[in-house]
Parts: sequence; C-alpha cells; structure tokens
Amino acid sequence: MQGLNLQRRHYEFIAKIIADMDVTEKERRKITLEFAGKLRDANENFNYDRFVEASYYIPLGKGVGNGWYRNF
Repeated sequence: MQGLNLQRRHYEFIAKIIADMDVTEKERRKITLEFAGKLRDANENFNYDRFVEASYYIPLGKGVGNGWYRNF
C-alpha cells in the first residue's frame, strides 16, 4: 500500500466513520490506532496525531475540555 494517494477529505471521511461507530472506547482505540498505523505506512505525509484526534479517541492525559479534537 506504499504511496497511497488519498486526500484530506478521504482521511476525514475515514475518521468520521470510526467516530460514529457504536463500539466501546477500547474497541474504538484499537480500530483508530490500527487505521492510523496503516495509513501512516502508506503515506509519509500522513498526520497520525490529527487522525487519532479526529477519530475521537482521547489519548491518556488529554480531555475533551482541551478542545484537542476540533482542529482536524
């Protein structure tokens, strides 16, 4: 999958799908990190952190009150 040519709108779409899944927080974390890892491997310009945040997986030490998820 090296050199995958996706645009920002494609990444946003994937993140939105993950964010809307009816799964537990643990499952969402696993799905988010799996997608983020594969997408990073496929595109050297992929913004891993932004994707994780947009998928609404809250990393340890961060909270919704910080507004971290709004900047995708």
